[in-house]
Amino acid sequence: MVLRNAFARMLMLALTATLAACVETPPIPDMRGAFTMSGDTSVTVPFTFDDNRVFVEMVVTRADGSMRNVLAFVNMGSGSFVLSNALYRELGIGDGRKLRISLGAMHIAVDPKVVQPEDQANAFDLALNPFHHSPSAAEMAKGPGGSLLAMTAPMKVEAEIPSGLLQNFRTAFDYGARTLTLSAPDNSRPQGIAVPLRVNPRTGFATIDLSVDGKSYPLVIDNGGNYSAISHSVVSDWLGTHKNWLRSEGGVGESNLTMDGQFDVGAPVVKAQNAQIGSLKLAEFGAVSPAGSGMMGGLIARAFYGFYSDKAGESVDGWIGGNVLKSFRVTLDYKNGMSYWQQIAPLDTNDLDQVGITLVHWGKITGIAGIAKKNGADTVTGTQPGDLIVSIDGRPTTEMTRGALLAALHGKPGDYRKLVLVRAGKQLTVDVPVTGF
Repeated sequence: MVLRNAFARMLMLALTATLAACVETPPIPDMRGAFTMSGDTSVTVPFTFDDNRVFVEMVVTRADGSMRNVLAFVNMGSGSFVLSNALYRELGIGDGRKLRISLGAMHIAVDPKVVQPEDQANAFDLALNPFHHSPSAAEMAKGPGGSLLAMTAPMKVEAEIPSGLLQNFRTAFDYGARTLTLSAPDNSRPQGIAVPLRVNPRTGFATIDLSVDGKSYPLVIDNGGNYSAISHSVVSDWLGTHKNWLRSEGGVGESNLTMDGQFDVGAPVVKAQNAQIGSLKLAEFGAVSPAGSGMMGGLIARAFYGFYSDKAGESVDGWIGGNVLKSFRVTLDYKNGMSYWQQIAPLDTNDLDQVGITLVHWGKITGIAGIAKKNGADTVTGTQPGDLIVSIDGRPTTEMTRGALLAALHGKPGDYRKLVLVRAGKQLTVDVPVTGF
């Protein structure tokens, strides 16, 4: 019996390794030399801040010379310049036309080889067929797409600006002023604490080291993640020594990272104490450790971290996200391998004071994917996974962005929020508490 079980485990490990090797990830284009700039050499543009993420207005030029505005997600975790399928087709990128954008009076031409339609940029496939054919970008753009719009609804986001573009500038995110500045690289010193960074010139990914308990962990600076994320192996090590660092089992508030109904459910959320980035000391470092359920979820999670490390150009343990970045004016001096962190607000140590539900959000539909646990116990009763949320304290959820949804469920421990739910076609109203996680 013991031998049979051991053999079964070995077989499962072998099968898992084989399947993991068959998870096909999106191609990672080489960003070097892919951008040509004209017009102003320095520009400062306002950004919209929602769900701890940054969105800017840019202007795109069509093939006939006409122009229109596009709302873009500035995503330092993207390995390509991403367009919605519809915009990719509209601009003729699949026909070899350059993507031409303007940020203020700065004009940028983008090589079509580094531009991907959303369906290609988000394609994680299980390719078990040895004769599997990977469709081209132009082929994938023929699909209906819609993932960018669905993820950010009711905002109309049609593009993602990657770090591969930002690395051509000295890039500054001023979260206090809500501005993004792109300027020509020089040797002047910005304000803030200097933290060395490593840049992968192929993608523009910028990696720094987080120190916790004397150990160093390479993390990407990724404002595309609304909350910092750390691999399960690292979080397990932390919790083996500091069990009190576990704040929630299940993504809550901004740690409800993906809102896809899978990877946040039951995910451990931690607050590491006395973390440090270079000489910058953080009173605490909040991070979630997302991983899918079951063997397939675990495979995709492992494939994702491998893919993410490929983009970083080194093995990384996760990223520093918007929950930390929003307290700073962060300047990335890619040319000189240095970042500067000027603190403009204290870290939000109450960011997880939230109704303990893990949300799924897609398009204008918001539902409950899971119930978060604290100290092993459910924090909310009267709701269940699969419930649709119609309104929060009288506000229809169809009108709320991701950031607005989380803000509506935020509060002080002991507060209550009134949810109108739909379950099995019937409407019900429940009062649910805010928990201090």
